[in-house]
Formats: sequence, C-alpha cells, structure tokens
Amino acid sequence: MNLKELSDFIRKNLAACIVSLLIFGAFGAFLVQQYIVLYEKKNELDQQVKAFYNESLIKQEEFLKREKEVYKQELSIKSEKETYAKKVLELDNLKIKYEKLNAELNESARVSSVEMRRQIAEEKLNSLMSEFSATGANLRTTPECNDKEGWKQYNIARAKLSEAISFARANGLYEDYEGFFDANSSFMMSTC
Repeated sequence: MNLKELSDFIRKNLAACIVSLLIFGAFGAFLVQQYIVLYEKKNELDQQVKAFYNESLIKQEEFLKREKEVYKQELSIKSEKETYAKKVLELDNLKIKYEKLNAELNESARVSSVEMRRQIAEEKLNSLMSEFSATGANLRTTPECNDKEGWKQYNIARAKLSEAISFARANGLYEDYEGFFDANSSFMMSTC
C-alpha cells in the first residue's frame, strides 16, 4: 500500500472512522464515568465496612471488659463465700466450745451449789451444836426435881439437840454427826 491508496482509503472510510471513534470515545467516557462511580461506591462501602469492624471491635472490647468484670465478681463472690464458710465454721466451733464451757460451768455451779448448801447447813448445824454445848447441860443425867434452873437448862439443851437432829436429818447430815447425837442424847425419861 502506498500513500495514495492509503489516502483514498481514509477518504472513503473517514466518516465511518470518525463515527467509530466518536462511538468508542463516548463508550470509553461512559466506562470511565461508570468506573469513577463504582470506585466511589467501593470507597464508600470500604468506609462502611471499616466503620462496621471498628464498631464491632469496640463492642467486642466492651463485651470482654464486662466479661472480665463478671469474672472478677464471680471470684470475689467465691472468695466471700469461702470466707463466710470459714467464719460459719469458726462460729460453730465457738458455739460448741461455749456450750461445753456452759455445761461445765452449770455442772460446776450445781456441784458448787450443792457443796455450798452443805457447807451452809454444816455451819448452821455447828452453830446449833455450839448452842447446845453452851447450855452446859448433860442430857444423860437429869437434874434434881427441885432444881428449876437445872431443868430450864436441861430443857433448853434438849430442845437445841432436838432442833440440831431435825436439821441434820433435813439436810442429809445426820449420819456424819450421828456420834455427837448419840453421845449427847438422853435415854431416860424424867420422873419428876
């Protein structure tokens, strides 16, 4: 092909080439415009995806923080339960010790009370026996029938001894002091 032929070919097909170039240019411009629109939509979608991931990451961090707090609270509650259980056990042990000490104290008080009552009764009995001895009367021998003072002392002594014997029997002390009572009791009846 030479230059003349080429120039003839272009003249014949110039209109078709220009139309083709215009159609392809317009189509290319349309494609570029669509590409720009799609690129912008892609950037917008990328921003939305990024925002979604950022938001989900924030929510996940909040969830992890809450989960961590719940775990700490569970540990704290567990620790408090263990502490409470230990304190309950200590209280139970103290209660058992207290009940044991209380029982021992009650028993000691009961024994002490019995001993104290016995001691008080013995003191009273000793006082009655001393009063009897202070009369100086001997119940084994009766005074002369005309000795009024002797009979008075004799009767006072007999009343004191009788009171002491009754008191001793009432307080369970008679057997302990039976020798004294037997030694001072009268076997005689007065004949006056």
